[in-house]
Amino acid sequence: MLRYYGFSLSLFVIVFYSFQANAFIHGGLSGGYRGALGNNIGSSPEIRTFLHVNPIAIVPASLGFSYSYMSPIDIPNEKKIEIGELSLELSVWSPVSLWSIVPYLRGRVPFYTYFTGRDASYLEAKAFTGFHGDLGLRWAFVSMFSIFLEGGLGISSYEIEGKKLGGFYNFLAGLQVIL
Repeated sequence: MLRYYGFSLSLFVIVFYSFQANAFIHGGLSGGYRGALGNNIGSSPEIRTFLHVNPIAIVPASLGFSYSYMSPIDIPNEKKIEIGELSLELSVWSPVSLWSIVPYLRGRVPFYTYFTGRDASYLEAKAFTGFHGDLGLRWAFVSMFSIFLEGGLGISSYEIEGKKLGGFYNFLAGLQVIL
């Protein structure tokens, strides 16, 4: 009888326990697409990296920073610019997983934005204002690594030659290291 309960407990841990809940450091790299909503501009491939710290292992939340790189493809007059964005991030996830798949939410607030590229000199470097929210799934295929897919919406405010860089959606896929 004890052997049966031990097997059941082991199976429960394998199927439902999120090993990511006890991680102290989360870091990752992702790539995807950011698309403009409505009449806004700013559609772009996006590369994002992040680093988070989870100081309390039993609380499924982490705080950290992210860096996004974008090269918009729909800027007026075919100007060539690249955008770098530093953001403060908060991530929360489920402490329970199903076959090592964990749902999570991530919120970002940009605090510094810069522009580079051939035509960047005509822009004033100002931070985007707004909020970015993402919903995703993370699959831990081995104990320290996971693959994730996420999508989200954001509200930003900036104008380039009278065209508004505003609301957007994004889809990203990437690899995360969990220590």
